[in-house]
Amino acid sequence: MVASALQIDSPKELEAWLQDKPADWAQLIAVRSALRVFPLVFSVVGISEDRLPAAQAQGLILSVWRAVFISWAARKYPARDMKIAATTA
Repeated sequence: MVASALQIDSPKELEAWLQDKPADWAQLIAVRSALRVFPLVFSVVGISEDRLPAAQAQGLILSVWRAVFISWAARKYPARDMKIAATTA
């Protein structure tokens, strides 16, 4: 038996779909999403200062790194309350 493909087109649809799923599922999706974006962010390193100031490039890299770290930590240490840290990030 083949499972049908899941079609989620908005954050609200994802939230509704995850409503009755274990918290682990949302944590895994968060980790995978952040890790998929992380390598792409490094493409801003070679952009000239005219197009993207260094401070903005560094801020972007830091924001994505923070998302990776927080989603990983929430998955690794599920007993800890990561809601405040995730909201801050």
